[in-house]
Amino acid sequence: MPDLWQIVHGVVLKLTSTVRDIFHSIKDKIVNRRKSESQEDVSGQEPTDPLIDDVKTMKIMLGCILFVLLVVYPALFAYLLFGHFDLCQRITSREPILREDITEKIDAKPFDFALDKIKMESTSQNPRLWDVVQSQMNRIVERRSTKPSCILLMHDSDKAERVSDIVANIGTTVKDFLTSGNLKENNFRALDSNDFSNSDEGTKGQLYRALEKHVLQHKVAAVLHLEKLPAKTALALQGICDESFHQMKGESLQPMIFFSLKVDHFSKSSIEGDYEIAKETLKNLWGNQLSSDYLYPLINRVATVAVSVIIDS
Repeated sequence: MPDLWQIVHGVVLKLTSTVRDIFHSIKDKIVNRRKSESQEDVSGQEPTDPLIDDVKTMKIMLGCILFVLLVVYPALFAYLLFGHFDLCQRITSREPILREDITEKIDAKPFDFALDKIKMESTSQNPRLWDVVQSQMNRIVERRSTKPSCILLMHDSDKAERVSDIVANIGTTVKDFLTSGNLKENNFRALDSNDFSNSDEGTKGQLYRALEKHVLQHKVAAVLHLEKLPAKTALALQGICDESFHQMKGESLQPMIFFSLKVDHFSKSSIEGDYEIAKETLKNLWGNQLSSDYLYPLINRVATVAVSVIIDS
């Protein structure tokens, strides 16, 4: 980690130079004042020697400087080195700092503003979609979420590209906010279930690793067209949406994960109706391939927050 030590070396040299400059400055002032005020007062009384006050001032200032140099600075350096070693390493390597590195309260208003711009461009969209996304983001920034915020977007359209556009717009907004805009050069791209159509352990592992990569890099991920995903492969989604995933990864801010699912019909306003429709659809899709011990925990992870979206014709 040569950059870190170069920074430390530079700071030490700067502090040393500053102490030397202050010392010489005070010394010069003392000498000048001693020369200019060495004569006796016209009244015949012996003047008070300003040297005494200046020496006291110099001793106090040097004591403060030595205290900072010998106590405060080593303590601060030890705190950064041992308490936030990873953050120091990322700063010196010029890697982007995510919002999870900021411990103070995060203001979600910039995200709300960005989401409002998308909302104005989609006036015919289900209003509950924006309420759900904003609510989940508030839970994330307030650190009330103990697991990733998984949102299931249901639709009844055959226009796959329109579904992809909606997810891409919202996903990019989430990514830019949770990464403080440091990853704008990396376009958000959702995963397509058609690319994981094999029903085997290898494909399940590929899906898990792909989602994990997106989550850790962008703080957001998406899997489109769950109706095309085999049941055994879909079990990877349970691991990503589980509470233990980010505890193992040591993350502080939870990510947001989107899924899209085509259904025969849906409700545009009922929360209970959306969940029941999602649950029934996923049960019909995966129920013949999974036992209830695997099926219902998977559905609960994927469809807990379900909302219908309107695909413009």
